[in-house]
Amino acid sequence: MRYTDFPLRYQFSIIELKRDEAKPKDVSQVINYSKWVAGRLANTEIETVQPILIAYRFNKETIKKAKLSEFSNRAIKLFKYKVINETDIKFEEVEL
Repeated sequence: MRYTDFPLRYQFSIIELKRDEAKPKDVSQVINYSKWVAGRLANTEIETVQPILIAYRFNKETIKKAKLSEFSNRAIKLFKYKVINETDIKFEEVEL
């Protein structure tokens, strides 16, 4: 499958979950995982891979690194989580 700027039918989502605060090195880690998946599983089509970093909180340096990272046409997606109760977790996307 070659990327043609049309919505893709299949996509790989690479999710890195951090229990507490995400650090800038975690952005690098999820990018490296995503590149590995693109090379091994996605026929080198990096456009089919979406890196996602989930953490309890993000410091300013981490958000800046994610914003400035060059990963295909897609930005890395950042999500904060909050445990509501024993069965519910709330996710909120972090603006880059």
